Amino acid sequence: MGFPQIATHLVVFITIVGLLTGLVLYMGSASRETRDAMITRRSAIVEKLKTDVVITNVYYRNDTPNTADNDFVVYVKNVGETQLKITERCPDLYVNNEFIDVALENITWAINQTPITYWKPEDTIKLNITDRVTSFPGNSTVEVKFVTCNGVSSTYQFST
Repeated sequence: MGFPQIATHLVVFITIVGLLTGLVLYMGSASRETRDAMITRRSAIVEKLKTDVVITNVYYRNDTPNTADNDFVVYVKNVGETQLKITERCPDLYVNNEFIDVALENITWAINQTPITYWKPEDTIKLNITDRVTSFPGNSTVEVKFVTCNGVSSTYQFST
């Protein structure tokens, strides 16, 4: 084996080692990204499993049929283990499958009516949707659905 042949083998060997090193580094990076994504997803699943809410009461009164002149208040209790954040985008509220835009100033603590941003376990909030929903026909069933930011929901039905 002459020097040119040894040099050629050495260059091929160094090239292969360089390619393998690059591949190992790339796979390590992809592996880290996959692991981080799995950890994030697992955290979201655990958070959802720890979240639970219950609509404890709905107060509805309408003295003027077929108008928005009514009182409509929904009380929801956080019965899960997770503190929930209240933002402009969630929670969501639906009445008879129709989305109701509840302004932040209309979501308050049930006890002292002060605005909230974080909703602790065992606390009850009040959603005042008076003047956001028109009246319902007499003797009808109304369904109210409350949905948290991570998709956990509670449904409450009442008759008018």
